Amino acid sequence: MDNGIGARAVVDFFAGSHVELIDLVILLATIAFCVIILNAKTSLLNRRASKDLRQFHSTHAQPVPRLGGAAMFAGFLLTILFFDGFFGGRHAKVLVSMLPMLAVTLWEDTLRPTSPRIRLMGVLSSCLLTLGSLQVWLTSIDLPLIDLLMPGFAGFLITAAFILGTVNGFNMIDGLNGLCAGTALAALLTLNFIAAAMGYDFMAHLTMVLGAAVTGFLVFNFPRARLFLGDTGAYVLGYLIALFGISLCYWYPAVSPWAVFLIIGYPLSEVIITFFRRLLAGVSPLHPDNLHLHHLVQAHVQGLRLPGKLQAHHNPIATILILPVAICPMIFAAANFDSPLLLQAGAAAYGMAMIGLYAVLRMGQRGTRSGEDPALTPAGDAAEGTDRHA
Repeated sequence: MDNGIGARAVVDFFAGSHVELIDLVILLATIAFCVIILNAKTSLLNRRASKDLRQFHSTHAQPVPRLGGAAMFAGFLLTILFFDGFFGGRHAKVLVSMLPMLAVTLWEDTLRPTSPRIRLMGVLSSCLLTLGSLQVWLTSIDLPLIDLLMPGFAGFLITAAFILGTVNGFNMIDGLNGLCAGTALAALLTLNFIAAAMGYDFMAHLTMVLGAAVTGFLVFNFPRARLFLGDTGAYVLGYLIALFGISLCYWYPAVSPWAVFLIIGYPLSEVIITFFRRLLAGVSPLHPDNLHLHHLVQAHVQGLRLPGKLQAHHNPIATILILPVAICPMIFAAANFDSPLLLQAGAAAYGMAMIGLYAVLRMGQRGTRSGEDPALTPAGDAAEGTDRHA
């Protein structure tokens, strides 16, 4: 394996043009759908948005429609249909397989809250349907003993667990203006870079198109949130990004799965830390709380007592502080996507750094009950606050 592929690809990537007409069309289409939702202030949308304010882990102060993610996905689908004929072959299989997840999340975003177990079953159903219909999953994770089992059913289960973890991870970080969408956009650009470097033109095309849709949504979500991703947006982004990464590794084995793991390092580390944190606290891993990284960073930003109007904008400021934490492992993955040992070392270092960062932030929260920290009282700008996740 040529370990110089990643370094050489940087020059080639920036030398070529990767923005096409379809990317501009989908950006405008997504903006148009968002404008329609903003102007369709129906009682149904207003009632559902108001319910979020009663969630104890909510970090926003005003009711905001949760269908920004649905608008983003609609723009993505319609544009792909117009340009690529989306409803043919493998694309149709993916879309049909996503229906259980979409049904659950759209119900959550428009009608009433659903339990974490119901959402978990919806995502799991879609995941199994997608992998079963495409017959595409991870066949190696660059760990010799485990790799002996990967071509069979074990690989299928590990891949399903990876998709499930990624979906929940993106939902967990969906708690500040622009945080989830910004992380997703950076992940899509990183996948686009690797796909272009490997000559996987169709994947480079898909990642750029979805990235354009995310950019259109961000216009309405950062720095001030007029629309939220909702569960539909967070789940769809996590689902498609995981699926894109799996496809890249499957069709181009030179790309190590550890590159994909690092690209999604921040959402995945949030899932792992949250799982063990709740177990150690003696509560169910499905029990929601307000002790995620973005909650802690926002609380510390509030505690800084910033001058003037900056204090009222602690929400986007916290996002700006967290995004480098999400992007750093992506840069490392892009530069070393064909070097498994280096990527594994990077993943270990990033995991330890995340645990250390969380421990440092939690030191200021000692003496309070888990999930009921008074320092996390909502104020200022609207934020997502929709992390009612598994």
